[in-house]
Amino acid sequence: MFKINFRLVDEDIQQFSKINSEQFDKDFGGDISGQIELIFGDRSVGFYHEEVPFGNELIFHWFCRLFEVLEGLESRDSSHYVAMNIMGGNQWVEFVKEGGLRVSLINIPSMTEIQGFITKTPLLHTDNKEWGDILIDHAEFKNEIMNSTLKLLQQINDLNSDLLRSNKLRRIQEYHRYYT
Repeated sequence: MFKINFRLVDEDIQQFSKINSEQFDKDFGGDISGQIELIFGDRSVGFYHEEVPFGNELIFHWFCRLFEVLEGLESRDSSHYVAMNIMGGNQWVEFVKEGGLRVSLINIPSMTEIQGFITKTPLLHTDNKEWGDILIDHAEFKNEIMNSTLKLLQQINDLNSDLLRSNKLRRIQEYHRYYT
């Protein structure tokens, strides 16, 4: 099972309803803070709670990274391996495509050789697993990303449809169209 829970809980959320996409990109970095949790079977990464009124994850950035994982797993030249860094930490979610997807959470305290949030090069220190080898269906993984993206885009449209023209949201929409 794979599930994405997310909420937009940015303190500036009311202001977002009144600005255009250019202001949003310039003044707010084109992203909204909130909560996000990725659930893999009985394990999870991130934080989500409906009664907590704050969150510090960049929601659009997380969705872009999930699409980058999907892109890595589905590309023709794929090694069937993608690891995604958990923002600002030493944890990586490792995805291995072997029929389905085998997912693990790996702690790598002093990782300096990888730049960015996504790598297709297998991590060397995989003995530092916080949890591992959770099996999920690849189609379910893709469908949950697609369905959650539609939910996100609808929430933004309801808040302020002009924000859909912001840089990150255009990128998310392009990914969504490509995988539809």
